[in-house]
Amino acid sequence: MFSLMVLLISILRLGPGFKDILLIAQKTGTESTVSPKSLDEAGKNKFMLSYINTKNTVVQSENASYEASVNGVSHDFPYIMNYGILGGGFFSEYDEDNKVKKAVLNKQAAFDIFGSDNIEGNTLTINGGNYYICGVVQDNDKKPNVYVPYAISEGCIEKIFCSLKDETGAEFILNN
Repeated sequence: MFSLMVLLISILRLGPGFKDILLIAQKTGTESTVSPKSLDEAGKNKFMLSYINTKNTVVQSENASYEASVNGVSHDFPYIMNYGILGGGFFSEYDEDNKVKKAVLNKQAAFDIFGSDNIEGNTLTINGGNYYICGVVQDNDKKPNVYVPYAISEGCIEKIFCSLKDETGAEFILNN
């Protein structure tokens, strides 16, 4: 059985029909057996759903190496978190499903590593793999963050983020 603790963290305006955002975190000392695909299937047409795992690691550009948080997330993550897209775009559901090595940097990482936020098309090496940089987001974090498709990230789900469309969606999450 999967145990979750549900915490309403804020109210965001994400567009017509989306009212709330939930942070769902695994209870301390429990082990998750939930897969990203099962979460996506459960939420179809009821709410927008994303998840994250984070690993601090060294990433490399052509010229140097940098310490950054590499975050495995779903393609909906920037929209649920209300992150602005500064350049390029976020990776797609197709990229996730097909484990395409794409990366999106936050503004801090873009400037730390490349000296600019106009970096779409560059390559970043993460754990020996080359990732195509498809965009830059404004996540308001002062630390360098790199976002990659969850399917190719290391680790398991640490947090689940859910934006509800209606009260039925909220009830669904709270009862499972």
